[in-house]
Amino acid sequence: MSKMKGKVIATDLDGTFFYPKKRIRLVSKQNKRFARKFVDDGGRLLLVSSRSGQSLLDVSKVIKRPVDMVGCNGALIMADGSVIKEERFDNKRLKEILDGVFELLGAKFFMISTRKYNNLMARTPLTLLYVFYYLMEGALGDPYKRNNRILKEELENGFIYKAMVLVGISKKNIEKCRVLIPELQKRFPDAEFAWSNQMVEITPKGCTKDQGIAFYLDYRSISRDNTYVVGDSGNDISMFEAFPETSYCMSHAHKDVKSHAHGVISSVSDLENLLYSSEDSKNPKKVEDTK
Repeated sequence: MSKMKGKVIATDLDGTFFYPKKRIRLVSKQNKRFARKFVDDGGRLLLVSSRSGQSLLDVSKVIKRPVDMVGCNGALIMADGSVIKEERFDNKRLKEILDGVFELLGAKFFMISTRKYNNLMARTPLTLLYVFYYLMEGALGDPYKRNNRILKEELENGFIYKAMVLVGISKKNIEKCRVLIPELQKRFPDAEFAWSNQMVEITPKGCTKDQGIAFYLDYRSISRDNTYVVGDSGNDISMFEAFPETSYCMSHAHKDVKSHAHGVISSVSDLENLLYSSEDSKNPKKVEDTK
C-alpha cells in the first residue's frame, strides 16, 4: 500500500513521540501502532529533536521500521541510516559564547553533544542532577558521559553539534529561558538559540529545526505541503512557524508554544484522524484548532 507515499510526519521526541512516557516501552502503544501503519503505507517518519543519532537507532528498533532524523536541532541530519549533513561550532567561538551565556543567565551547568558523545559534561556535584534525570527517564534516557578531561579535549578540538545550558530547576526558570532567547540571539548573532524547559540550547548558525526539515525535504524531493510537524517545546516554535497550516502542538505544552501551532493534539497518534479517512482511522479524537 502507498496511500501515504510522499507524506512526512516530522515529530519531536521528548514530550511528543515519547509521550506519555513509558519507561520500559519507550513509545506508547498508540504511537507505535500509528507509526508502523504510517510507514507501512509509504509515509516517512522524521525525528526532529535536540537529541543525537542514538535516538534514531532506539526508535527504529522499538517500532521496527526505518526512520530518518534531524538531530541536535538541525546540526545533524540522517537519512537511510547515514549522515547527509552535519554542522559544527568553531570551538574557540563556542567557548566565548558559553562565557557570555553564563554571565547573562548566572548559569553554572552545561553539556555538549559531539560526534563522539551524545551528552558530555563535567564531573561535578552539580552534574549529578542530570544523572538523576537520566535514571528517571528509564528507557528514554539519552546516553551521557561525565568526564572533566574529555570535556576539555572536546571543547578544544571536538566536532561539537550543540551546547545546552541549565538555567535552573524551578518552574520560574522556564519563563526566564523563554524571555531571554531574543537577548541571546541579539548578543550572539552567529549562533542559534532555543529553549526547552529550563535549558537554553545553542547550535551553529543556520541549525534550527525548521531549516533542518527544509534540507531533508529537499534531499527527499518531498513537498512542504505534505509535511506535518509536531512538538511541545520552545525549540519547536521555528518549525511551527515554517509550517503554519500543518503544525500541531501537544496539549501539555507551554501556552506560548501552543500559540505558534495550527492545532493542538494529545498524542502523535491523533494525526491518524487527519491523514486517514474516518473509516480507516482507529483514533477518532478531535484535533483542536488554535487559530
